[in-house]
Amino acid sequence: MTAVLVMLILVLAVGVVLRDTRLPGTRDCPSAAFVGAALAMAVGAPSSTGEPNFLACSYPARGGRALSIDASSNPPGTPSSAPCRARPAIPALGRGACDMSGTSGTSRQGASVLVQPASEPGLEIQFTSYTARIPLAKLEALAAKTLETHPLPLAR
Repeated sequence: MTAVLVMLILVLAVGVVLRDTRLPGTRDCPSAAFVGAALAMAVGAPSSTGEPNFLACSYPARGGRALSIDASSNPPGTPSSAPCRARPAIPALGRGACDMSGTSGTSRQGASVLVQPASEPGLEIQFTSYTARIPLAKLEALAAKTLETHPLPLAR
């Protein structure tokens, strides 16, 4: 009986902790209006996948998925893979920003920008388009506006 009571208390305690844990989700993604204005095209409302240290926002457009914004954070002290080391830099977005177009996991038709903000060690945000209608320059502009106005809530 005591073991059952202890297990019940543990289950309730875990439930309370998980209830108070807020995972990132669609409400944390930049709005469709914000993204559409930055890209000068209509996009639909985002769908998302969220974990404590990961948020993926996907935006549809006429004809399919238009773009995704994926953010992940690594705890301080975690070694970085330095993905921008061998890629073309994007100086306008600051140190740690590069063109990832054509790399594994990106679209063959679109462009991709990776930003590792110096102000937030361990944070990586990747902007990937899935259509030729969103060129690299538009992704760079979206990245700049997003970094300026939409902090993404991820665990550190």
